[in-house]
Amino acid sequence: IDKQNLRKLFSVLDTSLHKYPSYKKNKKTLQKTNFEVGDTIKDFKLQLENNTIQFQKIAENNFVYIDFWNPENEPSISSQSTVSGAFTWSIKNNTNWKFISICLDADSSKWMKKSNELGINWYNAIDTNPEKSIFSSFYNTEHLPCGVLINPDGIVVKNNIMSTDDRSEAFKLLYLNPQKNTTLTAKPQNIVSEKK
Repeated sequence: IDKQNLRKLFSVLDTSLHKYPSYKKNKKTLQKTNFEVGDTIKDFKLQLENNTIQFQKIAENNFVYIDFWNPENEPSISSQSTVSGAFTWSIKNNTNWKFISICLDADSSKWMKKSNELGINWYNAIDTNPEKSIFSSFYNTEHLPCGVLINPDGIVVKNNIMSTDDRSEAFKLLYLNPQKNTTLTAKPQNIVSEKK
């Protein structure tokens, strides 16, 4: 029996069983926390220096590609160049795609240094508590890099995007069918995630 079926069975347990310690332990284990294809994304906050941006403000009527990475992980670093190519193409063609890179690392100085080296000039955040972050619980970030593509309706259309080939496949949606962006957007800035 797989975990998905276990979740279904667990959800219909008699409420009289909820009082047992094993119920709480198993509930945490079986609780669905990461997004899967077809799920609707939840809103979250990205903290700027002086104000907070809601994810929904970025995502409204846009495709959003979120890339999770680490400044000391070579595949993560390579992934940023693929994202950079798609970002540049998107800006040049005025499409409705937005890009967010979220670094999962405790050392913000390494993130800043590597971000500058790579020339990341789209939305760029860091979560300095990756083990307990909302991002780690929402997404499958055990292996980095890891990407998620969300459509303008806020629905996950691709997840667990890990390899360069996976990323290129996701970006075909951008290259083959670019939808024009009809709204003006603010210049991307470096952002950090909400402190836990």
